[in-house]
Amino acid sequence: ILRFKPDVIFCNRSFPEGVLASFCRVRPLLLRTAGQDISKLPKYPLYRQLICSAVRSANIIVTQSVWEKDWLRKLCGDKINVAINVIGIDVTVFKPKADKERLRTKYGLSTDSFVVITNRYLTGIYNGWLVVKALESIVEQCPKLVLFYVNPLKMDGPTKRKAEAVTKRY
Repeated sequence: ILRFKPDVIFCNRSFPEGVLASFCRVRPLLLRTAGQDISKLPKYPLYRQLICSAVRSANIIVTQSVWEKDWLRKLCGDKINVAINVIGIDVTVFKPKADKERLRTKYGLSTDSFVVITNRYLTGIYNGWLVVKALESIVEQCPKLVLFYVNPLKMDGPTKRKAEAVTKRY
């Protein structure tokens, strides 16, 4: 890698790519963290040690939420350089052909409701309940807020009961 003299080395995950780059001492190192590389694997001491070493050796770490930024600082110390990059859709490029009004009618949503759609997994390592919790925290200030949750997996019994309880409350 160093023979190519890159301007920057980018690793998409702290494990395993970031660990390898850290051991090779490549610089500058841009490390992106997401998912189980920081939320699940650090539960195991050896992985935690390797991941923390990789994160601490990166010149800049990019993650996708304040929660992950705070978690990384708790895991690896306050001195790490963490930025947040909220992943989104460029609506100037991506323009779905779906008719918004037809969809609102189909699902019984008022024309003045503020609709948030997500497909983040509720179960497993992705912690989709954070989306639900965030919207619950602002629903009183935004009474026309609607969360349209498209879960990509079939929900198990406990997850379905929890989702139904949230739906009944709001």
